[in-house]
Amino acid sequence: MDELVEAIVALFQGDNVSYHGKYYKFDDITLEPKPRHGMPPIWMPGGTQPFEQIYAQTVPDISPVLRRIAKYASVWIPHSPSTPEMVRGDWEKIQVYMREFGRKPSDLNKAYCNFVYVLKKGEKPESSIPKFSMISAQNLDFWLSNYLVGEAEDVAERICARVEALAAASTLFSTQ
Repeated sequence: MDELVEAIVALFQGDNVSYHGKYYKFDDITLEPKPRHGMPPIWMPGGTQPFEQIYAQTVPDISPVLRRIAKYASVWIPHSPSTPEMVRGDWEKIQVYMREFGRKPSDLNKAYCNFVYVLKKGEKPESSIPKFSMISAQNLDFWLSNYLVGEAEDVAERICARVEALAAASTLFSTQ
């Protein structure tokens, strides 16, 4: 992934570009048309998430992903099912890595994206099952704890907690 990003950036910024990495190799390539206003922003998702619940496996070291975000990303998008604690921990590490790469934390914008289902007053959470079962193979307990399912006030509080964990996200997205 690092090589791919490096190659794409080189192609956006130059003509007759050659790149020789371990996985990607090319010579004398020019990408046209070039962006009108400089390098387009690089949006990168990634970070800690409940891997065991989602993939039934442990990911022992997420630092390569966080280092890549710190080095190349213009915008970081944590995984939707990440808890505020996971996001806060990832952001602390990303800031350390950014300084190692000579970047300031303010160089990185953050976006938040999650799945939302707002329940009507008194509506049972089970009513979200048809909607969430189309987008996730997880169960209701997972959706309740990792996505934004609940009455409006609860959902608003949970959004605020996630935005706070991102240290004032610059962009917010939701899907319904």
